[in-house]
Amino acid sequence: MENLAYHAIPMHIHSIHEREASMEGQMYNAHRLGIHYMWFTDHDTRMGPKKYEACGYDFEKGKLLDERPGEDVASRLAYAVGVAQQAGFELNETQIAQISRRYVKPWTDGFRITADDGCAGELSEDAPHTGNCCMRLSASGTDGAWRKVTADWAASGKRDQTALTSVVTLRLWVRIPKPLGNHARLTLRIWLSQRPPDWHEAAVSYVMGRAEPGEVALPCSGDGWRELCINPAVHAEGGMDNVFGGFSITLESCGEPVEVYIDDVSKEARYAWNDARREQAKLARELGARFDITPFVAAEISGIGGDMNCFSTTVPIINYAERGYKVTRAEAVAHVRAHGGLISLNHPMASYGAFKMTDEQREQVIRFESERLAHERVYGADLIEVGFVEGRAGFSMADHLRIWDAIGMAGVFVTGYGDSDAHTCRADWFDGNNYCGFIWGDGTEAGFTASMKAGRMFFGDPAAFQGTAEYDADCAGTAVRMGQAVRIDALTVTFRVSGGTEGTVRFIVDGVCAAERPVGADFAETLEVTRAGMCTVVRAELIRTDGRPVLLTNPIYLCDGTVEIPEERRI
Repeated sequence: MENLAYHAIPMHIHSIHEREASMEGQMYNAHRLGIHYMWFTDHDTRMGPKKYEACGYDFEKGKLLDERPGEDVASRLAYAVGVAQQAGFELNETQIAQISRRYVKPWTDGFRITADDGCAGELSEDAPHTGNCCMRLSASGTDGAWRKVTADWAASGKRDQTALTSVVTLRLWVRIPKPLGNHARLTLRIWLSQRPPDWHEAAVSYVMGRAEPGEVALPCSGDGWRELCINPAVHAEGGMDNVFGGFSITLESCGEPVEVYIDDVSKEARYAWNDARREQAKLARELGARFDITPFVAAEISGIGGDMNCFSTTVPIINYAERGYKVTRAEAVAHVRAHGGLISLNHPMASYGAFKMTDEQREQVIRFESERLAHERVYGADLIEVGFVEGRAGFSMADHLRIWDAIGMAGVFVTGYGDSDAHTCRADWFDGNNYCGFIWGDGTEAGFTASMKAGRMFFGDPAAFQGTAEYDADCAGTAVRMGQAVRIDALTVTFRVSGGTEGTVRFIVDGVCAAERPVGADFAETLEVTRAGMCTVVRAELIRTDGRPVLLTNPIYLCDGTVEIPEERRI
């Protein structure tokens, strides 16, 4: 079978459904590392109408058309407090305040006005297009000096952001009582995604009046109301490979006073849910051909009270609107299973990131989550994110690995992996939490997901490790692969690396370092292991000389007769 090998694959990457990333930017970074496959896992809740969508502005009420209700913020706060209390410790007033500052924020929804002297932005009842109120902008310059007023569209929680692949149209009505001439200009500036190689944030400017090179000139004749229908993808750098990230309206003058009126602002998208992902996947394939990358466009299931990645390009996106935006984790897992998909528990400690804990409380949480996740069988997930080399939510990678080891010792088999969860193109590709999976496969989605489910994958730093590796065992003459489980009392595991890095190999048995040996760039180290309980978990780590872990294996399991071994993990 062609191309059968371990392939480095970023497994949790965000792009055009998220401010500020672009698919081109993420592929550009992956290409620099020699990566040929990647998973895009954008939030599914951003692929369709959001529960509190910022889709327009009500000038009569002076707010966005769908205002975020206060009780939703209160429920988020209650959830965060409840997570800590479930772990078994009481929160003091200081910790409650820390959580409150994270979740109960002053929402800055609507238009935020900034104005130079002699300029203003305000609500006006002067002949609106509809209703009884609109927005009036006025500017006046002196002696050729430009002065301006800007109305920035502000929507908290990214509620106004939409991928341009969904075919976004921004509509607004404009009235200009007197011609702007060459001494004034009205600019509608739409904010877009980061573009390689310098990661500038792209934008497109539409101008009535005095336009500059690179701006899109719009006619501004007549003194009545006229509608502007803007499709930013037509003029955007990168075209459809952008997110609609908000906009601003600026009126400038370097001479006589000018004024404009704005009314009936709205934003709409042609495609949503599965149609939105289909359009993203289509563009991803076109971009991938330029970078020699095969992209798998999946989704992060985010409307269930805790994020889970669905590693499948064919499992339908959940239509939250049809379900009243009420979907449980169990329903999401059942949905993925019913369509033959693979699912991961993401950043399992994220709920604790809202407040600081003492060392004792942190230990208590680790014990609690180890027991809970084992009891819940990781909520039915096939994989779990544990490879955060710089830590996550106040917990180190060692903390995450301890929980994973404990789950395995309880006889629950779940594949561990690391990732960056990159939401921007600047983040975590060559350092920091930049891990990816090194997955056995033939270049097909089916081949990769079969290995992911069976645990036949390493995870580590693709910038620091670009060699080859294998981790297996000998069981009375029968080969045991990484990720497999065998009913046996003792065996010998072997960790082989070629073209790696000098440093140290650690063999971890039931969460404890059983052996630590210095190694060169090429080595084959072995360890004899004896089962110590119901299920003994044996894995290995390659640590660089500066102490940075660069490659971690999935375990090999030694089980007694009481442990139920899934078919994909049997030898």
